[in-house]
Amino acid sequence: MIPLFLQRDLKTRLNEEFKDFMLKDLVSNYVPIKIFEQHLPAKGKQKEDPYPCIIIRLADGTGAEAEESSKAKIQFIIGVVDRDSNNQGYKDAVNVANRIITNLKRNPLVDDRYEMEPTINWAYNDEDAEPYFFVGIETMWKVPQIKREDAEDLI
Repeated sequence: MIPLFLQRDLKTRLNEEFKDFMLKDLVSNYVPIKIFEQHLPAKGKQKEDPYPCIIIRLADGTGAEAEESSKAKIQFIIGVVDRDSNNQGYKDAVNVANRIITNLKRNPLVDDRYEMEPTINWAYNDEDAEPYFFVGIETMWKVPQIKREDAEDLI
């Protein structure tokens, strides 16, 4: 499935973007952002809290006629943790989201095969989940079509 390759390539790209970027973990140590495909690791199988993190999620997609590109919706879920009493962890989450959006807008082509459409939607989750803070980003991508093998027989 071609969107899986896009997801993998976006993870590689974000690992590079955030390689020197550190945020607080649950005990207020500065740690690198972890990047996951689709889901957080299963509870009980991990030894440490997964936050701060970015999840790159395949949301849905559409097929198209042979002459058009198919599309895949990719979501980025940013989760950070901040135990400070001033409750300002949302700023870290929004800054990470802004950095992702800037990266994607500057370079909307991935692996010379996937092109991001210009509209990017983002939303802050304002539910009280203290000490966790979340921002979501939604993007739409043009992905290559699978070519029919029997097309020559129809000509």
